[in-house]
Amino acid sequence: MIDKPFDTVVIHSWIINLDGSLQEEGILRESKAIEFYKNNLTKTLTFTGCHDTTDWKAPITHAEAMKRYAIVN
Repeated sequence: MIDKPFDTVVIHSWIINLDGSLQEEGILRESKAIEFYKNNLTKTLTFTGCHDTTDWKAPITHAEAMKRYAIVN
């Protein structure tokens, strides 16, 4: 059991789809972080990521895609 909350949980990015949505691995990572946040086990979430060679044409960065996912979930 965690005695006190973490200052932040860092979510490392994963490849995103060309429409800017998260792929399954990214959703799994983010869902766990959101669970920590909703259960008051962390004060903030920190998203990482720019573009990968496979998704550089996506309209947003990995970090922006993760931020958008967190806001709706």
